[in-house]
Amino acid sequence: PQMKNLLAPPFNIDYDNQRQGMVNLNTITSPAVWSGLMQGHMTGTDYSLSATARGQLHFSRFLNNRRGYTPSNTSRITNANGSTYNYDAINLNPDYPTEFAGVYRSHSRGPKGITNALSRSSVNGGLLRDSSHAGIGNPEQVPFYVRGAQQAPTAANAPEMNRLRNPYMRYQTMMRMPNLVSNNSQVFLIRMTIGFFEVDSTTQSLGREYNAETGNSKRFHGTFVIDRSIPVGFSPGEDLNARDVVVFESYAQ
Repeated sequence: PQMKNLLAPPFNIDYDNQRQGMVNLNTITSPAVWSGLMQGHMTGTDYSLSATARGQLHFSRFLNNRRGYTPSNTSRITNANGSTYNYDAINLNPDYPTEFAGVYRSHSRGPKGITNALSRSSVNGGLLRDSSHAGIGNPEQVPFYVRGAQQAPTAANAPEMNRLRNPYMRYQTMMRMPNLVSNNSQVFLIRMTIGFFEVDSTTQSLGREYNAETGNSKRFHGTFVIDRSIPVGFSPGEDLNARDVVVFESYAQ
């Protein structure tokens, strides 16, 4: 309840002008985008192509952290007769249906407790998450965006690079992130179902579905992909270009 009070209007609105130009951490798929975002904050091992020498901010570690579990890294699953399922063992695990179990989200949307590998505690939902990509068990307790002592140069001739010299340097990588990234997308998938129901004219209460007793009820289904970043106009009662935001639509009955 205390946290909900802090999110009461007008603090419950994420204004558009605060999201424009930000990188959505949940949609990054390119190492080049990640490298550009973290430019100046990556070490040599963060850029390394070696499978064994990968630093804390290496793109593969970012993907593992967002994936939220360890891929099987085994051969593709086969059924009893030996045929192979269309399964990507390098990136997926047969126990989990998504590559985004560790998706970035608001701390207020995190579960109350960790029950399985698809769950995250509230603190591990956002930028304060630890470096672990396991949803259960003991977390590493090492913030993903905070440099550790092993990545803090201590050479006497480069004190400005010593990340343990003061809190500003140590937390610099993490503190810059809210100004550059977001977990909010401007693209939405919307599914709609329209049905017909009887309504009491006096009480306006909803009754049974129309023609349900004869098995002739009808429901109309629509799927839409909407991109809110497309500029459109709106005026009550006028049909401007609002439909331009709908980049895909499909109907089924």
